[in-house]
Amino acid sequence: MRLARATTVGGLAAGISVLTLGTAVAAPPEPIVIEEPVQIEEDFCGVAGLTVQTTATAEGRFRVVQRGPDRLSYYMENVRGTVSFARVDESGEVGPVVATVVDRVLSKDLRVTDNGDGTLTAQVLATGNSVLYDAAGRVLARDPGQVRFSVVIDTGGTADPGDDEVVEFLGIDKESTGRSDSFCDELVPLPT
Repeated sequence: MRLARATTVGGLAAGISVLTLGTAVAAPPEPIVIEEPVQIEEDFCGVAGLTVQTTATAEGRFRVVQRGPDRLSYYMENVRGTVSFARVDESGEVGPVVATVVDRVLSKDLRVTDNGDGTLTAQVLATGNSVLYDAAGRVLARDPGQVRFSVVIDTGGTADPGDDEVVEFLGIDKESTGRSDSFCDELVPLPT
């Protein structure tokens, strides 16, 4: 399996790592549901002593199609993810959820190049919206826009995209567009 090439648009401290990729090429989009284990993050948002429990879920659809004369695989996914945040006190007691981030992301390969050594280089477009809500459902911050980045993918020596794996992040090709509210600025002062 290969790591999904999109990250949450908003650069959240608790991102969703989606492990996906089926073997059906040019088939209808396949549904996915991923639940990440609960994670405890110490010194959250760079604040010493602030410990937060995060819980993440992602669901969506993905598709792989072959394009061009070399029939290179192009990946596309449409994902809706949520990350919930709860503070953890000094005794380890987890409080109620104080905020939730909802991400909607469309990620797709714009250009795929065969490097001739069993790897591909893919330029990826990730576009979407991240919204931070407080426990009452009020919007605290938003981060809509798009970003472009490139990755190197090891094909596993096969034409089957099911064994492809992202092995290197080459960097950002186009910085995030749109509004970029600081989620940490809103999360840190929230009451427990």
